[in-house]
Amino acid sequence: MPICQERVHKKKAAEKFPPLDDLIQMLGKLIRPYAVFMLRGIEEGKIQNRLGITVENAEKMSAFILYGIWGLIYNDRFTQTAVGTGLDDMEVILRKLFY
Repeated sequence: MPICQERVHKKKAAEKFPPLDDLIQMLGKLIRPYAVFMLRGIEEGKIQNRLGITVENAEKMSAFILYGIWGLIYNDRFTQTAVGTGLDDMEVILRKLFY
């Protein structure tokens, strides 16, 4: 792709999506609530604990899962590759991790 077309493509991509800092801030605010959600699901027997999640590591695991999911869903939109996946793919992955 010629350099001028590449710049236009990147500018259009940037206009469609909020700044990455905003997305990262949103994900950061979800880490603790998602950790509590996972622990509650494990305690109530609604999800399996295949990953060995404990109170001590729940927030780290939560961050890993949330950022990983975000990367799977949105990677192609920010990198202009065909690597991204859809919400259906995310559900399949989460079921393999927790059920």
